[in-house]
Amino acid sequence: MNFRIIVPVKPMNLTKANIALKSIYELLDGKGFSPRICYGTLLGAVRDKDFIKRDGDIDLVLDKKTQFNISCLNDTLLKRGFKIVCCENDVIKLDYQGIRIDLYFISEKNIIDKLLDRRTWNHKWRTCFIDSFYFNGEDFVEIRGNKYRTLFAPEQWLMQTYKADYLIPQNKKGNTWTLTTKMYYLFFIYRKWRIRQIKKYIKELLG
Repeated sequence: MNFRIIVPVKPMNLTKANIALKSIYELLDGKGFSPRICYGTLLGAVRDKDFIKRDGDIDLVLDKKTQFNISCLNDTLLKRGFKIVCCENDVIKLDYQGIRIDLYFISEKNIIDKLLDRRTWNHKWRTCFIDSFYFNGEDFVEIRGNKYRTLFAPEQWLMQTYKADYLIPQNKKGNTWTLTTKMYYLFFIYRKWRIRQIKKYIKELLG
């Protein structure tokens, strides 16, 4: 059973998250990959110059051209304490002492992306896009005293992505391990998985 897919992500230890972000950013930036913080990590940086307290992961976005080179850095990552736990489609997921780091690789995939001047990333059933305007340039934001590269005009991108009230903390984090998601997991996701396992076991017994 792949608990990383089924179980919602628990809130991070923010002290460890700070070490993890600084370390992976310096490693990737030093190799010329130009990582940019994005999504929830950027949201926390703009709001409070810190991580969102109940955030479950660190989000970085990179150019798709660099994905193969990063996946070849496994030995270097291991020496720094990072482990690749998932490498599918346009996403590489790393683990650092229980801190999850999601690397999203974006590119123009088809004629629609070119016409709309955007870049997209895919992971299983999900497809997300970032307008090329925000990725072609860059800005810098601060998290716990450290400066990080991010998308161009980050406040404008956050407003477009999270709507006008993005500066107001919201209680809608879908992948956080709250009481609601615990109940959902227990009564729906885990139950379905157990039923599938029982059916599989019976089928094997019957030959």
